[in-house]
Amino acid sequence: MTQLLDRPTTRHTSAPAPATNARTSLCNRLITASNLPQVRDAWALVYHVYSQAGLIDENPHQLHTSPCMIGDRTAVFARYDADGLIQATLSTVADGPDGLPLDSVYPDELDALRRQGVRLSEVGLFADASQLLCDTNTLSDGSGFKPRGTARQCAEMLIELTAMAFYFARYWDVETLLIGVHPRHAPFYERMWGFEHYGEERSYAAVNHRPVVLMRQPWQTWVDRPRQPRAFARTLHDPIPHTQFDGRYRFDPRLPAFHRSPLGQWLVMTETTGTALAESAA
Repeated sequence: MTQLLDRPTTRHTSAPAPATNARTSLCNRLITASNLPQVRDAWALVYHVYSQAGLIDENPHQLHTSPCMIGDRTAVFARYDADGLIQATLSTVADGPDGLPLDSVYPDELDALRRQGVRLSEVGLFADASQLLCDTNTLSDGSGFKPRGTARQCAEMLIELTAMAFYFARYWDVETLLIGVHPRHAPFYERMWGFEHYGEERSYAAVNHRPVVLMRQPWQTWVDRPRQPRAFARTLHDPIPHTQFDGRYRFDPRLPAFHRSPLGQWLVMTETTGTALAESAA
């Protein structure tokens, strides 16, 4: 991963800590987020990791995602540790009317696949608390996350979270997974999952114009091969039932509770900023 920068200095401590039984229920669990606080845990971790790495600018809501991720085709996955604190997260979204985050960088490539009738989903927003430089971060509800683990453990969590994304793709009858990664990370995804390059290296504005390459994984082509990439083979032999995703959090920005939440305010801020940039460019 990118070399981390300064420790985040802002903490929200005004809200009360969650009930003990709420945190205990998450101990040592890999979950599909089923409520807004769990989504906020995940995307707050993304914010802290990415902002420390210089991939995104700071914002007052201390959250980071993509507007394309806020919808009912999205699933947010999280790994919690023995203390009920979030360790790692990854999100995925199936293609729909609003498109995918990578449409902002590779519109022609994604549209070419759509014209062929290929059903797509995008996997991204991976963050691991071990990438943080601080001892403990407190989220706005009093919960938090603890940096811990080795590079090997980080890779292991990425593999198990990506397996969740793979089965969520099958839940939507998706044929091809898409990722946008830094070029130096591409060999890992080729070796472990069988992803292949599908787009040339470009600059990605969503991560402060860092380089990105588009990769795809047409998973059905790997299923019947006698030799499969290691993580992909493991995923096939350890299936995740579709019921895992039925209770996922369904984003509805029309609800007052969502609109008043930090995520709702982040979305308003992002849409306002996007409109202003579009008007200034016109």
